[in-house]
Amino acid sequence: MQNSTFNGPTDWRAFLFCLVMAFLLLANTLFEDNLLLSYGFDRKVLAFNLAAVVCVLTMIILLALHTFTPGLPERWILFFTAYIVFNYYYQVGRFDNFLSSIVLTAFLFTLGRTMLVVYFRQGIFALAASFSILTIGIIENAIGVLQLFGRFVKHGQHISGTFHNSGIYAIYTTSILLFAVGIYSAEDSIRNLSGRVLKALSLICILSAIVIVPSTNSRTSWLAITGGLTALFFIRNKGKIYIPEQLKRVLFPSVFLAGIALLVTLYYFKKDSADGRLVIWKTSFLAIQDNPLTGFGFGQMPGKFSRYQANYFQSNPEAAFRFSDTTHYIFNDALQLTVENGLIGLVLGLGMMLVVMRNIFKSAFFESYRLGAIAGMTGLLIAATTSYPFQMISPGFLFFFFAMLALPAGSYNSREVGTRLGSSFFLMFVFVLTSFLGFYQYKIWKCKQQILTAKRCISAEDFDCAVAYYEKALKILPGELSVLPGYGLAFLKLGKYQESIVVMEQASRHMSDYFLFCNLGIAYTRIGSYGKAADRFRSAIEMMPNRMYPRFLLANMLRESGNLPEAEKVALEIVGMPVKIESSATRSMREDMKIFLKSLGIENDI
Repeated sequence: MQNSTFNGPTDWRAFLFCLVMAFLLLANTLFEDNLLLSYGFDRKVLAFNLAAVVCVLTMIILLALHTFTPGLPERWILFFTAYIVFNYYYQVGRFDNFLSSIVLTAFLFTLGRTMLVVYFRQGIFALAASFSILTIGIIENAIGVLQLFGRFVKHGQHISGTFHNSGIYAIYTTSILLFAVGIYSAEDSIRNLSGRVLKALSLICILSAIVIVPSTNSRTSWLAITGGLTALFFIRNKGKIYIPEQLKRVLFPSVFLAGIALLVTLYYFKKDSADGRLVIWKTSFLAIQDNPLTGFGFGQMPGKFSRYQANYFQSNPEAAFRFSDTTHYIFNDALQLTVENGLIGLVLGLGMMLVVMRNIFKSAFFESYRLGAIAGMTGLLIAATTSYPFQMISPGFLFFFFAMLALPAGSYNSREVGTRLGSSFFLMFVFVLTSFLGFYQYKIWKCKQQILTAKRCISAEDFDCAVAYYEKALKILPGELSVLPGYGLAFLKLGKYQESIVVMEQASRHMSDYFLFCNLGIAYTRIGSYGKAADRFRSAIEMMPNRMYPRFLLANMLRESGNLPEAEKVALEIVGMPVKIESSATRSMREDMKIFLKSLGIENDI
C-alpha cells in the first residue's frame, strides 16, 4: 500500500489512534440490533452514536489550534444534513435519535478528512481503516458461518449475522467483500509487511464471504457484487484494453442482453417478493404527490405508508391479499429520500453524491484501499436501488467511511486556507451540538430501560407496573412516540378506556400501525362509541386487507351494538377469506364466526 510504511514513533502513534477510532466507529455492527422499539433505540444505533460522540470530541480537541476550511464534498454533506434536520423539525416539530446518527456522520466525515490533512498521511489512516473494515467483515462472516451450522440463529432468519434480517446482512458483507477484493487484487498491496498482512486478511474475508453471501439468497447482494466487480475491473484496466470496432458491435449488445437476462432471472427467482416491491414503489408515488417538494420528514415513511397502501389497495383490490403488510422501507433509497424529504432532498442528495464521486475520480492513480473503497461504494449504491442500506446505520456509515478512503487528500483544501476565527467558530458549534447529542444518547438509554421494563410488566400482566414505567419513560423523553402504543395498551388492559384513547389517538397521528388502530377500536367499543370503533377497525382493515384479526374485532363490535346485518356481512368475509399462513388463532376466529352465522340460521351458506 502506498505511503503505509512506518518511519518512526509518530507514525505508530498516528496509526494506533486511527485504528482505535476506526474500530470504535465500525464495531457498532457487532451489537445485535433489537427492533422491538423504534430505530433510535436500536443497540447498533446507540453504540454508533456514543462512539461517534467520543471520536468527534477527540478530533475537536486535536484540531483546536489549527486553521482549516472544509472542502467541497464536506460542505455538500454538511448542507445536505442541515436540510434533513431542519426539514424534519419543520414537518414534525421535534427531534429524534436517528437524526443524531445523520448529524454525527456528517461531523465525522468533515473532521476526519481534516485530520487527514493536518495530522496524518493518507496511507496511515487508510492502513488503520482497512484493518478495521476487514476485521469487522471477518467477524460478521464468522457469525454467519456459525449460523449455517445452527448456532446463534436469531430473528427467525437462518443467516442474518447480527442484523435483523438476512438481506441487509448480505448487503453489508458484500460491500466489505468488494473492498477486500480491491485490496487483494491491487499490485501495491504487497510491498511491505503491513501490505502482506492486509492481503492475508483480505483473502480470509473473501473466502468466508463466498460461503456466506450465496447462502442468504439475496438478489440485491448478487447485483451489488456484479456491479462492484465491474467497476473495479474498468478502473484497474482503464486505457489498457483495446477492443476492435467489429468486436464492439457484437460485445456490447451481448453484454446488454446478458444483463437483461440476469435481471429477468432474478425477478423470477423470488417473483412474489419482486412484485411486492413494485407495489411498494407504486404506493410511494401516491405519497410523493401529496407533498412533492419537502416530503414528510426523515424517518416518517413508516408512520405514513399504511394509509397510502390502503388507498392503493382500494384502487387495486386484486393486490390487497397478496401484498398487504407492514413495511418500514420503500426498498429504493432514492425513492424513500423523495417521500421523506421531497424533490428538494432528492436534488441535494444526488448533488452530494455527484460532488463526492467527481472528486474521487480527479486523481488518476488509485491505491489499493481507494480501489476497494470505490468497489464497496458501488456495491452499496447498486443495493440502494432495490433495498435500503442507507436507512440502516451500519451500511450507511460504511458508505461514508469508504468515501473518506476513496477521496484523495488533494481534494481537501489546504490547512493554510481559512481563518482561525472561522475554524474556531465551526469547532465550537460542533462541540456544543455533539455534547448535546451525547447527553441525548444517555437520555435515550435511560428511556429505553424504562420501556423494556414496562414491556416485561405487560408480558407478566402487571399493567399498573407497566403504566408506572411508561410514565417514567415519558418524564425522561416527553412525547416519545415509542412509549405511546404500549402506554395506551396498558391503560386499555386496566379498563381505563378514556386514558387509553387519549394516548393512542396521539400516537395514531404519527403512526400507521394496524394493531394500534385495532386497540383504539376496542377502547371505543368498551365505552359504547360504536361509530368511532367501526372507523378505527375499518382503518385497520384498509391497512391490512389480508389480516383476519381486525375483521374479527369489527364483527364482534357490530354484534354487540346490535347491527346484525353488517355483522353477518363481515362474518361471511371472515369465513371465506384466504389466509397466507393458517394458525390456531385464525382457525379459532373462523369457527367463532361459523357459530355466529349458524345462530342466524344461514349454516347452509357457509
